[in-house]
Amino acid sequence: MNDAVTYTRVSSKEQLKEGFSIPAQRSLLQRYAREHEIKIVAEFSDDETAKTTGRTDFTRMVAYLKAHAKVRIILVEKTDRLYRNLKDYLTLEELGVEIHFVKEASIISNNSHSSAKFLHGIKVLMARNYVENLSEEVKKGMHEKARQGGYPTMAPVGYVNTKAPEGITPDPERAPAIKELFEAAATGYCSLHDLVMLARKRGLTGRMGRPLARTKVAFVLQSEVYTGWFTWGGKKYHGKYEPLITKRLFDEVQDALAGRSKPRQRDHTFTYTGLLRCATCGGMLTGDIKKERYVYYACRGRDGCKRFYPERVFEDETLRLLRSLQIDETMSAWLINELAASYDAMHDEDGTRTMQLQQRANELRSMMRTSYEDKLLGNIDETTWREHHDAWQHDLDEIETILRTTTISIPRDEFLRRAKRPFELLQTAADQYLAQPAAERRRLLQILCSNYTISNGTLTVSMRSPFDALAKAAESGDWLGGRESNPDMLVQSQLSYH
Repeated sequence: MNDAVTYTRVSSKEQLKEGFSIPAQRSLLQRYAREHEIKIVAEFSDDETAKTTGRTDFTRMVAYLKAHAKVRIILVEKTDRLYRNLKDYLTLEELGVEIHFVKEASIISNNSHSSAKFLHGIKVLMARNYVENLSEEVKKGMHEKARQGGYPTMAPVGYVNTKAPEGITPDPERAPAIKELFEAAATGYCSLHDLVMLARKRGLTGRMGRPLARTKVAFVLQSEVYTGWFTWGGKKYHGKYEPLITKRLFDEVQDALAGRSKPRQRDHTFTYTGLLRCATCGGMLTGDIKKERYVYYACRGRDGCKRFYPERVFEDETLRLLRSLQIDETMSAWLINELAASYDAMHDEDGTRTMQLQQRANELRSMMRTSYEDKLLGNIDETTWREHHDAWQHDLDEIETILRTTTISIPRDEFLRRAKRPFELLQTAADQYLAQPAAERRRLLQILCSNYTISNGTLTVSMRSPFDALAKAAESGDWLGGRESNPDMLVQSQLSYH
C-alpha cells in the first residue's frame, strides 16, 4: 500500500455550521484511502476558528514530508482546504508530492502535464481569491464602522477595545500615562531617549506585554488617534470615543519633534523595484535615474558583480513574455470547458453518491425502528438490540457526516466567472503594461511574476502559479500532452456534451 498523510482545515465558524468540520473531512479522506488501498501514516489538521489562529500543522506536515522521503502522497478534501495562498502551492510543489483532491476527483503531481497543472493553478488562484473576498467583506464592515465613528481595529496603546459602537475606550491604567508622555514631549526639553525611559517608567507596553521600543514611542507621539481623529483606508474620520489629549497639545508635540528627523521623499517610482535580483550575489537591484531621463538598475554586490542595466532590457523581455502568454479564443474556450466539465463531473458524482447514501441512511433508520419495536415486544433481548443498534448508529453517523460535506461550496456560474479572470488578464496584460504608470506596472508584474534574475546580462523571469504552467505550454506549443491535438475538435466535443 502507498503511504500518505492527510490534511484537514476549517477556517471559520460558518464553515463548521455548513458541515465542513474537521471530523467530516477526516472521515471522507479515510474512506477514500480504504477504497484506493492507501495507508494513512500521519494526520495533520488546522482549526483557524480558535483564538490562536495559524497554520501550525501545515508547517508540521511540510517538515514531516521532508523527513520521510518515502511518503509522497497528501490526501485533502479540495483545493481551498489545502492552499491559503500561492506560497503554500509553491512549497508543496518543491517537495515533489502527489496530491489527491478527493472531492474534486483529481490528482496533481510534478509529473502532471502543463495543461493539468495550469487548470489546477486556476483553482489555486480561485482559492486565494476566496480568501481575498472574505478579507474584502471584513474590510467593508470595518469601513462602515469607521464611517459611523467607531474605531475599527485593535485599540492603540492607552485604549482598550469595547463592543460599544465607539470601538475603544480609555484604559484606566495607561491612558493617564499617554497624556503625561505627550505633555513631556511638548516641552521640547526631552529627547526621544528620555521619552522612551518615561514610557517604561509609567508601565506602557505593547500588545505582547513588552516595553515600548523607540520607534513605537515615536509612532505614538505622531498618532492623531489620541485627539479623537483617526485614519482608516486612506480616509480621515472623527471618532465617537473619548480623546486623551487636545488637538493643541498634539500640534505642540509635532512642532517639538519636527526638527529631529526629516523623512526622505521619494520623487520617482521604479517599475522593477523589489523584482530584480542578481544571480551572482543574490542581492536586489536598485533603480536610479541618469541625466534626469534614463532609468538604470544597479547591482552593488561585493562578488565582482557590480553592473548597471538599462530599464529597456527588462521592458523588452517583459513585453515579449506578456505577448507570448495571450491565449486565443479557441484555446481559452477549451480551457474554460475543461473546468466546466471538471465542475460538472464533481457535481454529478456528488449527486449520485448523495442519493446512494441517503437511501442507505433511510434503510438504517428503518432497521433501527424495527429492532426497537422488536425489543419492546420481547422478540429480542436488550444485549442483542444494543449491539445491532450501536453498529447501525455508527454507520448512520458516518453517512450523515459525509452527506454534510458533499455540497459544492461555490455555484457553477461563480466558479466559471472566477476561472475566466486569469484569461481576461492575459489578453490585455501587454496593453495594460504600456498604458499604465510605473506603480501600476509594478502591481501588474507582481501578480504575474515572482522575480527577475539576471546574470551577466542574461535575464530569467519566474512566473507565479498558474501563469508558470501557461508560460511552459506557450514555449513548447504543447497544451494537450499527447491527447487530441486539435483544440477546435475538443471544444466542439465539450459543447455538444453540455
